[in-house]
Amino acid sequence: MLYEPEEVAELLQVEPRTVANYRLEGRLLAKQVNKRKFMYEGSAILNLMTSIEEHHYDA
Repeated sequence: MLYEPEEVAELLQVEPRTVANYRLEGRLLAKQVNKRKFMYEGSAILNLMTSIEEHHYDA
C-alpha cells in the first residue's frame, strides 16, 4: 500500500516537510509517481519507525 506524504507525517507525528527531508536524506524510500509527487510504501515507513525507535533507545 502506498501512502501520501501527509499520511506519513501523521503516522510519524511530524510535519510533511520533515517527511520530504527524510526522503532527501535517504532515510525514507519513496516512489515518484509524477514530476512533483512522491508516495511512500508501508514497509519503508515501518523501517524508518524502527530506526527512529532504536536510535531513541540507544541515546
